[in-house]
Amino acid sequence: ELQSRPVQNEDREQLELRLRQHSEKAFNQVTSLDAVLLGAYLEWCALIPSWIDWHLQRLTSGWTYLDGERFLRTPLNTRFGDIDLVGQLDRIDQSVHGGLSVLDYKYSKPDQFNKRLKMLSDDPQLLLYAFLLEKSDILRSGQYVAQAAWVFTK
Repeated sequence: ELQSRPVQNEDREQLELRLRQHSEKAFNQVTSLDAVLLGAYLEWCALIPSWIDWHLQRLTSGWTYLDGERFLRTPLNTRFGDIDLVGQLDRIDQSVHGGLSVLDYKYSKPDQFNKRLKMLSDDPQLLLYAFLLEKSDILRSGQYVAQAAWVFTK
C-alpha cells in the first residue's frame, strides 16, 4: 500500500508504533527467561527509528517484504559425495521488476564486516543463501535472485 503513494508522517508514526508493539511482545517472551536480553531489547528500541527509515527507503526503491526466517534445503552433488545444503534466510524481498533479494541481518556495526566485504570468497554465506533461494520453490516464473546483502542493525 505504501509503495503506491508517497509516505506521510502518519505512515511513519504508525509503522514505528506497530514495530514497537511487536518488539515488546516478542521480547517479553524471552526477557522473562533471560534478563540479559533486556539490554538487547532496550538497544533495539533505540534503533527502531533508523530501522523504519531503512524500511521506507527500501519501499521507495521498489522492494517489498516477501518472507522471513525461511528454512531452505537443497541437495548438492559434490566431488566428495552428495550433501544437503541448508540455511535459514532472515529475509526475502521482491522488487517491482521481478527480482528477489536475500537479506541477512547483522546485529553489529558495518566496520566489523569490512574484512568480509574484501574476502567474500572466504565467507560465502550470502552466495549460498542466494543459491538456496534459486533452487527453492519460492521463485516463480520470470523471477531471479537480483541481490544478496547484509543489513546492519546498528
